[in-house]
Amino acid sequence: MKVTIKNLTKFKINNKNIKNFVKKVVKLKGIKKGELNIIFVGNKRIRDLNFRFRNENAVTNVLAFNLTDEELSFFPANFVCEIIISLQKAKQESKILKVSFVERIKRLIVHGILHTLGYCDYTTEDDVKMEIEEDKILRKVK
Repeated sequence: MKVTIKNLTKFKINNKNIKNFVKKVVKLKGIKKGELNIIFVGNKRIRDLNFRFRNENAVTNVLAFNLTDEELSFFPANFVCEIIISLQKAKQESKILKVSFVERIKRLIVHGILHTLGYCDYTTEDDVKMEIEEDKILRKVK
């Protein structure tokens, strides 16, 4: 599994620690082959992307894209995904939720990975299921 981290912000993050965390999460979810790109951006860029891809003119904390060509993939674990996270929004949320900045980033990464695996959070019920799965993963992967 190839993991690439790209930080397009002024926020300082430890790419090595983030990459190790991501590798543990994908292994836990049974993903063996593929490529996962995580891109950290600011609020303006994620708002633009949110409008472009979801037609929502609002800042969001994470966007996730599964770029796998299902017809060409013989194994479901062989995927290509991109997760875009606003570190500016994550910082704001970490203060509101009273968690560390790193904890918030990790939860958003897990949230994005779950989206690429088909989890949805469009309804309250789906949101609760997704949060339970996030909690389970975060307890297992430190």
